[in-house]
Amino acid sequence: MLSLSGFRIIQAAPNNNIRAVSSLSSSSWRIVLSRSGCFHRGGNNNTSTTETETASKVTTILKQHDTTTVSSLLFGLRNVNAVAATKVSCCFTSARFFSSSSSSSKTTSVTPNDGNQLYDQAMLLMEQADEYDKQSELDRSQRMYEAWQQSQEKTPKLQGVKVIKTLVKETQKQNSNRNDNDDRRREAMDLLHRAAYDFQHPQASVQLANSLLKQASSVNPKNNTNNNRQRELVVEAMDLFRTAGESGSRVGWYNLGHLLWTGFPPPGEEEKHDNDDNNDNNNNETIEEQIVPADLHEAMEAFTKAIDLGDTDAMYLVGVHRLTQGGKENYLSGTKLIERAADAGHGGALYYLALLHLNGEPHLGLEPCSLEEFVMRLDKAVEAGNVDARFVRGHSYYHGTEGYPQNYKKALEDFLQAADLGHADAAVSAGAMYHNGVGAPTDQTKAFELYQLGGELGSEEGWINVVDCWRQGFGVPQSEDTARYIEETMLKGRRKKSCC
Repeated sequence: MLSLSGFRIIQAAPNNNIRAVSSLSSSSWRIVLSRSGCFHRGGNNNTSTTETETASKVTTILKQHDTTTVSSLLFGLRNVNAVAATKVSCCFTSARFFSSSSSSSKTTSVTPNDGNQLYDQAMLLMEQADEYDKQSELDRSQRMYEAWQQSQEKTPKLQGVKVIKTLVKETQKQNSNRNDNDDRRREAMDLLHRAAYDFQHPQASVQLANSLLKQASSVNPKNNTNNNRQRELVVEAMDLFRTAGESGSRVGWYNLGHLLWTGFPPPGEEEKHDNDDNNDNNNNETIEEQIVPADLHEAMEAFTKAIDLGDTDAMYLVGVHRLTQGGKENYLSGTKLIERAADAGHGGALYYLALLHLNGEPHLGLEPCSLEEFVMRLDKAVEAGNVDARFVRGHSYYHGTEGYPQNYKKALEDFLQAADLGHADAAVSAGAMYHNGVGAPTDQTKAFELYQLGGELGSEEGWINVVDCWRQGFGVPQSEDTARYIEETMLKGRRKKSCC
């Protein structure tokens, strides 16, 4: 059996998703455990807990759902195609779009002023603008790093001069190119506006509303003038969501429910402006109240209308919410909604039910299922595309628990596929396996790439390992300067932000 002395094990705190690092190992290499905190804790001489302890941890997670944890199930305003989304996104601005193909495929011929055509043209322009911004940021980051690297070779007096010159040059270049990209976005918004208001195009209405909310989020509500502008944008977005819903768009109703659930700005949104204009006199009146107060009752009404149109995200969220309310009727109706979403192939619902059946639920008269049944249920969630289920299955293969035989190769495959789907912890875990040659031959270059991917996906552990790779020369040329640069730009900045 693999000794875990080469890893530092990270587990989730059960109630708040804050990961705590075990102090049992002195090594800087880490393998990440389930973010739900429901699986094993490991150390130098203790590779796993018992299955009973594991089940107890999962039960704790399921028993302690509250409105806060239910809020974490909100998938963000949806910006995917008309097929129900199964991938979870907790980012408020990560909205759900329709695909242009879903709207145009129903029409064999369009006129120049057809709403479908206007919508498709708008989406193409927005895609081009987004791709330009992404590439520009990559190019800028590369040039800034090269400038910083060169500055380290200069005398102390000249250190930083190259960086400043490059920054000025890049700013000037970006300003000249930004105008063209801004023109694309303005044209896209104009096309969406025409499609939404002239043709009552539901997809365009949803997309336009999402864009308006993004604009509202970027406004710093320091005074009444800005607050009034925010209010206008949010009210218009709500009207557009409602109009889309009344035209048969389940995404319109879902996004309206999402907005009413969180309110606007959503909790924590105003914090991003806390450090803005710190030196201002702030003579104007500061606006502290939400423009749109959270309204659970109205949110549930909107989600219910989405459910009536077959929206599985809404089924899953409302089902979990009812389970948190207690009472036999809520337990039964909530479970029924989750099962309905699962029957329609919703990955999150399938994953939830797998954990529910693993632990049992006395309020439902549900006894813990066999490990064989849990494996069957978790496999279905993986097949439905749920990234957390795939990560947990990889973890189970790694330890040989929860009914899965220990199989490092399969564990690595699951971690890699979950990483491809955007799971930060899976990327770090796969990197740790490559670093130690577990499940595959040792490959320090591949390990480094996975650590960096994990960091870019939001894992602090990923950046810590990237720093160690540069510092020790694993997979990259040894460079203390580069390690220090990453510490200063990626780790210190993240920690300072998290502490504020």
